[in-house]
Amino acid sequence: MKPQPVSEYMTDIIIGWMMPTLYGGFFAILLFGGFGIICAVMAFLFAVTYVVQQIGLLLNFSELSIHVCMAVSCFFSLSFAFHLYCEWRYKLNQKS
Repeated sequence: MKPQPVSEYMTDIIIGWMMPTLYGGFFAILLFGGFGIICAVMAFLFAVTYVVQQIGLLLNFSELSIHVCMAVSCFFSLSFAFHLYCEWRYKLNQKS
């Protein structure tokens, strides 16, 4: 059995897991309002941690290293999202 190229593997991950998860999260925002925001954040975090986990498995990281990378990626993703939210609120307050 021939190994699958990394580009095909990452495309399968994005098409198979990441995009439906993100679309589901954004649909939940439109459907449920505030609860949808929580769902979208959780869907985004799931997508980020899944991709980080798969990259760690591809690079033969230990299980502990994969978990640490997943935790760090969650922290940076949440802090970046919070930064964008604060910047958006600041710009919105400047207009009014």
